[in-house]
Amino acid sequence: MKKRILLALFLIVFSLLSACRKDPSAYGDSIYSNIKAPAFSGYICGYEGSKTFLQLPIFIQTDSELSINEITNISLTGDKVTFPCSDYSLSSFTESKYDGYKFATLSFRMSLEKKGNFQLSKINIVFSDQSEAQLNLGEINLDIRANQAPEIEYLSMSQFFVNQAEPSTLRISYTNNTNEPITINNFSYPSDICTGVEIEKYSDFELSTKENDLIIPPTEEKTFVVTFDFDSDFINNEGQFYYFLPFVEYKINNTEVVIPGQTQATIVQIPFSEKIIKKIIN
Repeated sequence: MKKRILLALFLIVFSLLSACRKDPSAYGDSIYSNIKAPAFSGYICGYEGSKTFLQLPIFIQTDSELSINEITNISLTGDKVTFPCSDYSLSSFTESKYDGYKFATLSFRMSLEKKGNFQLSKINIVFSDQSEAQLNLGEINLDIRANQAPEIEYLSMSQFFVNQAEPSTLRISYTNNTNEPITINNFSYPSDICTGVEIEKYSDFELSTKENDLIIPPTEEKTFVVTFDFDSDFINNEGQFYYFLPFVEYKINNTEVVIPGQTQATIVQIPFSEKIIKKIIN
């Protein structure tokens, strides 16, 4: 009799625990199926041991909620390689032009932990209940080099602009933080995606006066218009989104320095029309 009573109590307790237990995979499936992101591609350079700032628009259904507190881990992965991220933030959601979906910008810093050339194709987002969303991106090429940055910041970026309709052209201003002239030599991309570059210098960011050299006088700021000859397969995919972050090569006092050309990757993001969003969602 006592054995029957104990067995009955055990079954009751087990049933209650089973009913209360949350199935992480079920929640994970819901989050995974709900979050969508554009298939970003592009090229990002940097130094080993540094971090680079990235942003990614994400779409969820209008009646769903997502806060940054629910995201516990972000990483970008490729073929047998993983790059961890930190400093997550999420903007407010905005209604999109596609009925039933809203979007926000997910921001984070990716750690460039080892030097080499890598290709990333997925972003992995882990939530507070240990469920995970894995979103397919495009082909993001990483060029990570041994840290060669000088202890003193000779050259600093002041501002930059890219026309979404002409993503091959970058307008960027640099300030010479020294008492010596600095000469801009080149902006570099891998030869398989860019066959050449044209550089023009102007007196200011409004491009009021074109100048004939590529020298930044001591303590002055100059603007450069940089036009890349990208391979058509890299830049002309309809509905594609891109990250751009090349190296800039300059010379000061017979010393050649190579550093990332900007403080963060430029995002070439075409407008989120109803047609584009539908493509992302589906």
